[in-house]
Amino acid sequence: MPIPTYIEGRVASLADISGTVTIDTILTNNTVLYSAEATSISQDTETTIVTAPSNGEKYITKIICTGVVNARWDIYIDSVLKMTKRTTDRTVDFDFSTPLKIAAASVVDVKATHHGPDLTADFQASILGYAP
Repeated sequence: MPIPTYIEGRVASLADISGTVTIDTILTNNTVLYSAEATSISQDTETTIVTAPSNGEKYITKIICTGVVNARWDIYIDSVLKMTKRTTDRTVDFDFSTPLKIAAASVVDVKATHHGPDLTADFQASILGYAP
């Protein structure tokens, strides 16, 4: 959001800036922010499936992960493991009832590790949310 011209030349206060991001705004503007596929992933190898780059603040409402075999799914924020789920039916969702706020300089990686029975497998993941 640009700074209003009427505050130029003086110290701004928060009262000078209008506009907010509400839950209603996020939910009504919910969209697929990033989606990707990784094919022929080797067994027992943690692999990044999709990345949300550090290109501005965003709110994540859901991450959908799926593959041709079951896997362990890990969510990393700035290279730090934050969440893990394991599939039992080849699909897993990370649902955030309150959107997960990601800082403008933060990177989110969705990674998968499978343990067979195939030597390689294909995986897809999508990050849903809102970028103000």
